Amino acid sequence: MELKIGMAIKKLRSSKNVTQEQLAGYLNVSFQAVSKWETGVTVPDVYLLPKIAIFFGVSIDDIFAVDDSEKLKRIMKDIDEPVTEESFAFARKTLEEILSNDEDNYEALNALAWTYYRYAEKHTKTSIFYAKQAIQVNSRYVGAYNAYNVLANALGAKVGYHWCSSGPLEMLSFCESYAHQHNDLEWLHRWLAELCIQLRDFERAKPFMATLHPAMQEIFQGDIFLACGKETEAKTLWAKAGVSDNLAACYAAGERFNGFGMIDEAIQAYEAAFSNATPPRDLSSTYSLAFLYTKIGKYAEAIAMWERILQVMAEDYDTTNGENIRWPQNEIEKLQGKLANKS
Repeated sequence: MELKIGMAIKKLRSSKNVTQEQLAGYLNVSFQAVSKWETGVTVPDVYLLPKIAIFFGVSIDDIFAVDDSEKLKRIMKDIDEPVTEESFAFARKTLEEILSNDEDNYEALNALAWTYYRYAEKHTKTSIFYAKQAIQVNSRYVGAYNAYNVLANALGAKVGYHWCSSGPLEMLSFCESYAHQHNDLEWLHRWLAELCIQLRDFERAKPFMATLHPAMQEIFQGDIFLACGKETEAKTLWAKAGVSDNLAACYAAGERFNGFGMIDEAIQAYEAAFSNATPPRDLSSTYSLAFLYTKIGKYAEAIAMWERILQVMAEDYDTTNGENIRWPQNEIEKLQGKLANKS
């Protein structure tokens, strides 16, 4: 393929009396790059192909006579290169054309998946940049921290296990000075305490923990115990926090007990969280209860949780229709069917 492309470029250039320097100038590359193409040492980046075709007034296929398999090889070869708008547009157009003629071409489908993956990764990084900019402009804006957290974790899922240390550490380093400026931003302090514990930097977690409700301090101290292999001590602290008057601590205890399969303890903590809620009431614990009851086959109890959600949505949020209402209604209908089959 490399030689085919190079020979085609050289032939077109010669027929139109174009120098290597002229072509290079149009493409914003060096004339040495053009020379390497023509000798088969390298090939043009995929995003340059449409520009070359436009320059010579021909189609890409007419120039290179490249079949689908060769196009796929070239696109997959460029997957790990930094994605640009041009390379994304070219790869997408080429792959969609291949699929329009062969919708079951699994190699093209795979290449298209990777193309969108790389494109999304690029824009996730851009999104993180703007979230951090928002924090710098208004360090009290919790929404920007939440966006940063969500986006950074999405990027972490893309780049794999290397993110396990570098990602949280980068977030912690960026955000901790703002947290120390605003001791009243409880959500931010909870998040950074969790990051510190994830990184096993327990001393660094303590200043963030100190600003929190005593029950939340017990939750995080329990997490530290667990990280140090002291499971019994961890569960003791979580149990104490799970019956406190702090909604966040009760919910956190419920999540931890649920993760350990300690059903009764989880239910007790989730219910305590809901009882601590004030209008407009937070429904996180009720959703968790609905899922938990469904998982263990207690369909009547799960129905009761979805009904509670409908009631709170109406009373506290004045919401009686829309997607947030249809979802509980659909879940109730499905659970009623399961309950009938169980009987």
